[in-house]
Amino acid sequence: MEFAQPTLDTGGEFEFTCAESCFDSQATQLRAEYVPADAAHWQSSSGTAELEVIPGATRTILDVDPTTTVTGQKHEFTATVDVQAPASGPATGDVEFWGQLETGGDAVKIGTAPLAANGQAVLEEPAPFIAVQHVWAVYGGDGWFDTSTSPKRTITVEPATTTISATATPELTVYGQAYVIQAEVLAVATCQGIPSGEITIGEQTVNLENGVAEIAYPGGEVGSLEIPIRYSGDEKYLPSETTLTHVTERAETQLTLTQETEVTEYGEPVVLDVEAAPAAPGAGAVTGTIQLLVNGQPSDITGEFSDSRVALELPGLEAGTHTITAEYLGSDNSKPAISNELQHEVLATSATVNLELVRPAITIGTDALLTVEVDTETGVFAQGEVEVRTVGSDVATVASGTLDAGEASLVFADPGLGNHELIAVYAGTQSIVEAKSGPASLQVNAAQSTTTLDGPTTITAGEEVRLLASVTTLEGSEAEQSAAGFDTSLLPMSDVSGIWQPFTAEGSVQFMIDGEPVGEPISLHTNPKEGSAAEAMLSRSLDAGTYEVEAHYLGEERVLASASEPMTVTVAVAEPDGESAPALEGKRPPGDSGANLPVTGAEAPLPTALLGFGLLALGALAVRRRSRISA
Repeated sequence: MEFAQPTLDTGGEFEFTCAESCFDSQATQLRAEYVPADAAHWQSSSGTAELEVIPGATRTILDVDPTTTVTGQKHEFTATVDVQAPASGPATGDVEFWGQLETGGDAVKIGTAPLAANGQAVLEEPAPFIAVQHVWAVYGGDGWFDTSTSPKRTITVEPATTTISATATPELTVYGQAYVIQAEVLAVATCQGIPSGEITIGEQTVNLENGVAEIAYPGGEVGSLEIPIRYSGDEKYLPSETTLTHVTERAETQLTLTQETEVTEYGEPVVLDVEAAPAAPGAGAVTGTIQLLVNGQPSDITGEFSDSRVALELPGLEAGTHTITAEYLGSDNSKPAISNELQHEVLATSATVNLELVRPAITIGTDALLTVEVDTETGVFAQGEVEVRTVGSDVATVASGTLDAGEASLVFADPGLGNHELIAVYAGTQSIVEAKSGPASLQVNAAQSTTTLDGPTTITAGEEVRLLASVTTLEGSEAEQSAAGFDTSLLPMSDVSGIWQPFTAEGSVQFMIDGEPVGEPISLHTNPKEGSAAEAMLSRSLDAGTYEVEAHYLGEERVLASASEPMTVTVAVAEPDGESAPALEGKRPPGDSGANLPVTGAEAPLPTALLGFGLLALGALAVRRRSRISA
């Protein structure tokens, strides 16, 4: 290749100084060709000369800035290549940069940079090791300049400080809502590279991928959760940690209220089921208390959720149509809520009325005790009013009262003699249909009586004698009470209802001597001291002898008749000294007349009749002497 055209001097010679750019460093021969300016006088000619190009020596120096860095931080490696004399000119080509651990091992090329016109090659790259290491530069030379290697420089690369950026998606959740935590590990400013290794989020440990890790968290309970996050670090990056605060709020609640049936009968409970669930995106079990609302008003019926469900029974609804809703009072995790509204119809129930007589047969003067029971079809206690009425053309209400737990104890006060057909009538309520019982018979019997006769048993002929007849009323016979299965002793004495009340007999007494009536019957009258009594005196004296005297009570509508025990009266002959017969001294204890059926009961005040034997005649006297004793 032609690289110069020098001009000959006057001596026919030329000089030319050529740098490396004149020809290739691989050239081994030079040839000069003469080209005459005047071809007419001169001829062209040429000549050759052998050529050996010896590369110029170089020296390479390496500078590193900074000499201490952290992972990923770049160093500025500057290699300066100086051409050594006698060679001249700037060196060209590339410079390689190398590194090796201070402790030895394989060398690692950091990179390559071309020499600039100023003889420098600059490379900005991180060092290959995270440790103390040696670095150097190698100039690879070119055709004109020889290679050279710089002295080794010692630099230090330390593990980089890291920081963690963590977020939760979604940032705010409700009870039971799942979320994802993403954590990214970053090298701090001036550092480069992507950290790797393990990171622990909460209690889960995973490996970083491109410096990022994700953990799915299930929904939790309401509150603020502090989640620790720790990066374990690796050979290039230091550990770091942080805390992510995640807030979970109460979830909206959905309530579903269902009923077993839409129609019930009064007394039957309404069977309900309440199911709850957190509204999306919430999830989990609902706990807490449910209260039923009836016709918009709170009831006493509550229940606790178990597995987000609760079964309830609503009793006591009156007949009619009702609205039912369920109110959830809320909990730490779930907000209060109102369920859907149900319509429920309650039908009136039927009733059965039973009338029982405590004593089907009683004695006149006794209040009749009545028990009325009202049973409903559904078993609920009936409430309301009941009456007991007579059956027949002349219907009358004889007792009334208010039910208590389905029962009422009533009193038919002082029923009259005879048989009474009775029924109980229940008036009903809004929820229980009115009803009446079957008939029950009450028999009211006349009272028993007992008659006693008191007086002297020995008198003197011609002396006035007084005899006292006493009539006592008694309750019905023991046989009647036994048949009724009733014991009056079981009744509380503070309440005289149902206990026979003694009363004074009316009517008259017929006195009998030796089986024959003595005069007309004598009416009973009340004596303030003796009770009810009838008194009379006979006008004739009796002859000496022995007589059998009796008192017969003739009875009345309310009281049965009775007779006293016979009493023997002895009339003695008067004494010569004129002593008189003894006066009436008192009463004998009453005896059983034997004229009535057996009875029990308290004694009444004593109605009595007094028969007097004397000088005044009040009526016809029939005397039959049973035996005579001569004076």
